[in-house]
Amino acid sequence: MISLELSSIQHNRSKSAELAALMADYERRGGVVHELSVTRSVALPFNNETIAYGYKSSASENDRKVREVLIAERRTVEQLRAYVGLGLKRASAGMGISVKRLGHIAKEYGIVFVPIKPVSPLNQKRAAEALLVPDIKRRFTEGATQQDVMREFGFSADRLHRVANDHTIELPGAVNEEEDRKLIPRIEAFRDLGLPRSTCAKRIGMSQQKLLRIIKAYDVTYPKHVR
Repeated sequence: MISLELSSIQHNRSKSAELAALMADYERRGGVVHELSVTRSVALPFNNETIAYGYKSSASENDRKVREVLIAERRTVEQLRAYVGLGLKRASAGMGISVKRLGHIAKEYGIVFVPIKPVSPLNQKRAAEALLVPDIKRRFTEGATQQDVMREFGFSADRLHRVANDHTIELPGAVNEEEDRKLIPRIEAFRDLGLPRSTCAKRIGMSQQKLLRIIKAYDVTYPKHVR
């Protein structure tokens, strides 16, 4: 390896000497060699990155590019502030800038993102119950009992009462089994007379929904269409 490096150095020396001889001959024949100064690249830090401008840039050109960088930076900061309540990941996706870079900008300009709390299973359950409230109210309007609603929606008594309390639902009174059973002989009598269910309910002074509930709850035979 050492012999290779020495040969390379010797080769470069011979080339340099040859170039120097050519330049001396050019100057003897009246030629002029101008030595130009090299302007180093101007590096501007922006958002933890470095923007390097090209060689031989003038001071005015550098100033112009500095202004452009500052304008772009301010624009980025303003866009980032709009995502404060949405989270850094949403900002990254919306602005097309990496999370790491946006995090650096936020820290540099004192932008604090509001932490987004995950939705708990309990909150998901409450949200699902809220969607059922219109149907529950409708069933009570139709004359359904608490037992009917609990059976249809898979609620326990405690859960139904909590939902009713949370959403201001007026629950119907509890079923009085003794009073229901007193009505069964009258229902069966109207059935035996061949009266339809609607007429039976009207004669007894109850809603058709209540009549249907008693028929189902106590296994009363009352066909929809009697002969």
